[in-house]
Amino acid sequence: MADPTPPQGAASEAVRDHGWIDAVPPPVTDPVPPDALIEWTSLHGPGDSGPDLVVHGDGRAGVSGRFGGGRPVETRLPEARVRALLHSIIDEHGFFDIAPERLDDELASGPAERREGEVLHVAPGPPYPDAGTTLIRVAAGPRRQELRVHGLPAAARLHPDAGGLQALRAIELELLALAEELGAG
Repeated sequence: MADPTPPQGAASEAVRDHGWIDAVPPPVTDPVPPDALIEWTSLHGPGDSGPDLVVHGDGRAGVSGRFGGGRPVETRLPEARVRALLHSIIDEHGFFDIAPERLDDELASGPAERREGEVLHVAPGPPYPDAGTTLIRVAAGPRRQELRVHGLPAAARLHPDAGGLQALRAIELELLALAEELGAG
């Protein structure tokens, strides 16, 4: 298989249609980097008590009291589970390929207001006053990125063709399922 990394000075190329990067990052390989970190917060904001879910490369994992029946839960995940989670987030959903600017552009590209006779239809969209802000932070080896979107579930529904929002929402749903699993014991 040929090396997918473009030579020095090569033009940027689109990857997974989430934005532009200078080179295709290598896939997650064995073993999991010991400093790997995944953090997810679904209601980031003032008074936030910390992430809802934290997974470390060595298998340590924890969920907040929101998922632990009112108390934080600390546990361990097998290395294979951490590796599979990183593979899904990084390789399948392209977390490091999602450019924050692209998310901003996708959010701004919503449907416009339209008038039908005397009725003005106002398109739903940010800000969503009753929604939380999703924050996902991933570190794997030298790569680190933090992405945040206010009202991600609604934004993803409103923009079904927005690749970055859809990928971030898929990641959030996977992390939500894991948080619920760990919180249930």
